Amino acid sequence: MSFSSGNLLRYSHHAMACRWEIICWGLPDADLLAAAGAAFDIVDSLEARLSVYRPDSEISFLNAHASARPVEVAPDLFALIERAKLISEWTKGAFDITAGPLIKLWGFFQGQPQMPPQKEIDRVLKFTGSDHIVLSAENSSITFDSLGVEINLGAFGKGHAVDCIVETLRQRGVKGALIHSGLSSIYGLGLGPESQAWKARIRPPRDDQSSGQVVELRDCSLSTSGDYEQYFQVNGQRYSHVIDPRTGWPSQAAMSASVLCESAASSDALSTAAMVLGEIQFEQITSDEPGVRAFVVSEEGSEKRD
Repeated sequence: MSFSSGNLLRYSHHAMACRWEIICWGLPDADLLAAAGAAFDIVDSLEARLSVYRPDSEISFLNAHASARPVEVAPDLFALIERAKLISEWTKGAFDITAGPLIKLWGFFQGQPQMPPQKEIDRVLKFTGSDHIVLSAENSSITFDSLGVEINLGAFGKGHAVDCIVETLRQRGVKGALIHSGLSSIYGLGLGPESQAWKARIRPPRDDQSSGQVVELRDCSLSTSGDYEQYFQVNGQRYSHVIDPRTGWPSQAAMSASVLCESAASSDALSTAAMVLGEIQFEQITSDEPGVRAFVVSEEGSEKRD
């Protein structure tokens, strides 16, 4: 579906269980429409390859066989998993693409959340952690060192798809665009039609009725993670879908975390890590990264801006 007004085109598409949107300008309408269509073709292709919900995807094949033997994957998939592993090491395991079995254990994968026994959490933790992923750059092969290890790219895969959209639009000469994947990640490419940075509003946590802070996006991405969408409560305690891969329990360090940086895949991963680490620990690991800004809201209502 698209809407065109003058030289501004709004194009929407459903993929990866959410609504995607591109708002772009700078070319004739027909060229903008073609560029957006090509970008969403790439998103559909990535969903077919990366989704754990598709039994015939490359990720599902990898999960089914990598514990028994090395599995050769496409170079771009190898690079993506290698990048995810590096971010996991950088965040000290707060972000980890092997947390999928924990998400399943807590019922979030099936959409039926529930609290599992601690002994089951301890069992799954034995095969959680990016150190279980063995990479061989020589032939782009991946091996899992333990039975039960699984990769789930989740939001990181969506962020990567946003980055691919940006690259496609750039290659086709699009001067400016605003791209979002279900509003969890928003990327501002170039400038808006009035030569100003694109603006995005950070969603307030939970039932906060405030309007939310506005940030400017120019060739950078804003991603937000929170405990307000997928969660359940037991005895008044909220348990969200953001699982701490180090403990096996839903994170309690923050209510929401938004991260701004130059890559959507990175901002997606880092917003998850910020939810797990909380504002102080996240600041410690990103203090030497001037391109990263974080907005973390804790239970006490404090907020950190880097």
